[in-house]
Parts: sequence; structure tokens; C-alpha cells
Amino acid sequence: MARKSKILVVDDEEVLLALFQKLLGQNCEVKTASNAQEALGFIKISSDFDIIFLDIVLPGISGPEIMPQIKRYCPQARIIMMTGYPLEEVRDDAMEAGAFKFLVKPLSTTDIIKAIANVPTTIDAARMWSSGLTKK
Repeated sequence: MARKSKILVVDDEEVLLALFQKLLGQNCEVKTASNAQEALGFIKISSDFDIIFLDIVLPGISGPEIMPQIKRYCPQARIIMMTGYPLEEVRDDAMEAGAFKFLVKPLSTTDIIKAIANVPTTIDAARMWSSGLTKK
């Protein structure tokens, strides 16, 4: 049996963290962190995350500022940046820093599932997508 995809979600919005946990928790191993320091703690303990959803604006250290450390500990992870500030400059900076994808909040369940389905190493997302999870 293949292992579940391992996803880390880093955002200071508790509602969004709960959405990810509810949406993906049955089919993926989901960890949530409300700030960069907490996220680094998870990554240092377990560096086998497949996908990391990372908010750009976080308390303390920002998403782009933490990306080099994430890449050092977890080089295989696809980083999907998220923001409520859809400025082109912000998107360009995130992509130049090595983000795999860039999402603009507010996020729908479809946005999340499609982002995961586009990550080449994730097969659990394809199963969720084909089973109609987004129709809930």
C-alpha cells in the first residue's frame, strides 16, 4: 500500500488551517502550523513532506523568508505559496524564490484540490479529485 501524501499547511488563519485538515485529513497526512517557527519545527523533525502550502504574510518571519530553510530541510517538497494580496510583484517574487505554484485567497476547496492534483508526485489528490470530493 502506498503511503499517504504528507502535506504541511502554514497560515495564521485558523479557519483556513481547519479547512485543509477537514478537506484532506482522511486521504493525506496533514500537519498545520500557524507561524514560520512552528513550521520549521515540523520540518526539522520530519523532512518528508510532499507539499507545503505556505502563506506569504505570517507573523514574525514571512513565507518567502523561510523558503530557503524549507528547501534545505525538505528539498523534494513542492511549495505552494498563498496570499490575500494578489499583486503581480508578490507572485513574481514567490515564483523566483522557488514556489511551485501561487494561489490567491480566499481559497475554495476546488482551488486546493486542483493545486494538489497538479503536483506530479501526488497520487492521493488524483483519487480525491476523481471521486468527486470537491462536489461536497
